[in-house]
Amino acid sequence: SDPGAIGGNIKEADVNFKLAYYAKEELEKYEGVKVYLTRYNDCPTIYDRVEIAKNYNADLLVSMHINSGASNTRGAAIWVTQDNTQVEYNQKASEAASIILNNISSLGIGNNGVQTRSGKADEWYDSGVVQDYYGIIRYAQRVKMRSLLVEHCFIDNDSDRNYINSDEKIKRLAQADVKGIVEAYQLNKKSENKKQLQSISMQQSE
Repeated sequence: SDPGAIGGNIKEADVNFKLAYYAKEELEKYEGVKVYLTRYNDCPTIYDRVEIAKNYNADLLVSMHINSGASNTRGAAIWVTQDNTQVEYNQKASEAASIILNNISSLGIGNNGVQTRSGKADEWYDSGVVQDYYGIIRYAQRVKMRSLLVEHCFIDNDSDRNYINSDEKIKRLAQADVKGIVEAYQLNKKSENKKQLQSISMQQSE
C-alpha cells in the first residue's frame, strides 16, 4: 500500500522486497539459518514487524531500504541503536553493520558509515539512554533484539539508481548484504554431500 520513495519509475517498496527475497534465498544456503520475511502481500506496521521477529526469536532483524532526499547525495549507510550501554546490541550490531557496508561499497556504492539517530529527548530506555528515532530499531531494542536499518543507496540519485535498475543488480546488492552477515556471524555453507544421520548400530558389546 506504501510505495516508499520513487525515482526514475523505480519504487522503493519493490526494490526492498526483492532485496529481502534474494537475501533470504542466499542466507538459507548456510548452516543453521532460517529467514522469515515480515512483508509479503500485506504491509504490517513497524511495531508488528518487530513482534513477528520477536515471535520467531530472531537473532537479527534487518530492515531494508533505499534512501532518498537529495539528488546530489549518494551512498549507503546503516543505522543501529544508540544505546551503547548495551554492548550485545550496540557494539555487535555496529560490527555487523560495518562489515555489511564494506561489502556493499565493494560494488562501487559510497560508504556513509554506521550511524545512530536520537528520538524524542523525553523518552528513554530502561538504561537511561534516549530512545532511537527509527521505530524498527526502537521497538527491537525494547525487546532486546539486535537490529539494523540498511539504506543501500539513494533512489533519487541518477548514479546510485544504476545499482537497482535491474533484478540482477538488486540480487548482487542483496548478496553483498548476505556476505556481510555471513562474515559477522561466521556462518558455514551447507555441504551438498552431507546427509542426515538416521541411526547408529553397534555389532559388539564394547
